[in-house]
Amino acid sequence: MYSEKFRVLLPLRLLLTLGALFYFTYANGQSIDITTICNADIWPQNFSGYTGKTKIGVNDTVQVVRANNHYGNLRYEIFYNGVSYFITKNDADKLSLIKDGDPVNYWKFFNLRYKVYGNLATSGQQYDLRAELEGECLEFERRIQREGFLFNDGYLENYLQSVLNSLYSKQIIAGKRQGELNVRVLKSSSPNITILPNGTMYVNVGFLSLLRNEEELKAVMLHEIAHFVLDHSIVNLDKIKREEARLTFWSSVATMTAAATEFYFATKHDVFFGGNLTYLTALSSVLYSDAVLERMGIQYTQEQEQEADECATLLLQCHNVNPNALLSVFNRLKYYYTQIGDFASIEGSGSHPSLQSRINRFDEGDVVMPDEPSFQARVSLANSYAGALEFYENHYFTCVERLSVNIRNNTAEEADYVLSAMALSKLPSVSADSLALAYLNKAESLNVNPVKTVYKQKALTFLRLSRKDEAITELKKYIATLQVNEEDNEIEWAKNMVFRAHLLPN
Repeated sequence: MYSEKFRVLLPLRLLLTLGALFYFTYANGQSIDITTICNADIWPQNFSGYTGKTKIGVNDTVQVVRANNHYGNLRYEIFYNGVSYFITKNDADKLSLIKDGDPVNYWKFFNLRYKVYGNLATSGQQYDLRAELEGECLEFERRIQREGFLFNDGYLENYLQSVLNSLYSKQIIAGKRQGELNVRVLKSSSPNITILPNGTMYVNVGFLSLLRNEEELKAVMLHEIAHFVLDHSIVNLDKIKREEARLTFWSSVATMTAAATEFYFATKHDVFFGGNLTYLTALSSVLYSDAVLERMGIQYTQEQEQEADECATLLLQCHNVNPNALLSVFNRLKYYYTQIGDFASIEGSGSHPSLQSRINRFDEGDVVMPDEPSFQARVSLANSYAGALEFYENHYFTCVERLSVNIRNNTAEEADYVLSAMALSKLPSVSADSLALAYLNKAESLNVNPVKTVYKQKALTFLRLSRKDEAITELKKYIATLQVNEEDNEIEWAKNMVFRAHLLPN
């Protein structure tokens, strides 16, 4: 009796075991649930790959429900006319988005088109790799904080976060992973914006000062969100064999930072903005190095940049943004790099796509969107800081341009006018001294945040204009504002200039 039951139950148990294995490896795929249309004929299959007789034609509606991986065979399950079929990843490329204006559906389609669902079905959630990457991000953020590289302006961060929140929802994330985003601002003149794999988006003051309206800001934020949603960092790290331990790697970064900082302090000295701008320039060159970006998986390929560009461009209309906003940013970047002579960033090098090639993919050419004074007022403090950084990197023309935005919008403080005057003195222009003097007079009249250097700069401007008596008057005002013992060198310089000015011809 017992042996007879065992012979009956054994096949049943075997079937249940195989069924469970089948369920967890096949049926339990990555959920998609998006309706698309075909742009080429597809012959759907059963899961083993057998080609059936049902043909899905061009413009037929298909609902993609999940990606499944069974013993290394990746298939996408679809519903067509109420029947479940399977297609290969190559056939999935023949599907097009139904443009219903819903950004969540757009993002789901991008996750399908750019292999996010397929990667998750094939490689799983990769929690160990994600945990390792989280450690790298936290180490980077600790160094940013410790070195004073954050631009702490609560109002600006709050504004940027509100814009970011309007573009993003955790619904668009495929798989089980970090889904919260936050934004911080960095003290760097480089026109960069990047998002870490843990969801922290860093925007440089140099990038904020380059943008001229909120629509351009939304375009670049959408581009970075695309890198995050499409899981590009995990894809990149999957391809890199990282032999150096995290502690060893970041110790070497600290050594490079110290060496660069020592060099800058030995060659330059800031007397106008507090003595830390050259340090920040050195720090930026290290923390944005290829080694650090590669370490965190955010040194993107040409293909990944193109994917992010395409996502951002298509999504702009979902958010009622001019579809040319991203192109406008690219053209502003091209103009900036031309002004500072950085043609390598325009033409490109290595695996990164050239800026010009990204511009060429658009049909509108050199379009640039109009200025938005309300946006420029919100980022005016970033403009001021970016202008100061440009000055100390000897980019005098771009310094004037950054600060002129504040001046046009009546958001400039004394320091903006004084630094603009200092930069103008470096430019070969007949009217530069006259405009510089007008700026300095404006700075002196504001009396919001007085800058004692205004008297020194007025004296130098008067000397260039051969108005020595007025120059001597300003030098004496400057001496009266200086503190004995703390600024002895400046007092000595100003007294010598008074003596020498008396000797100059009228």
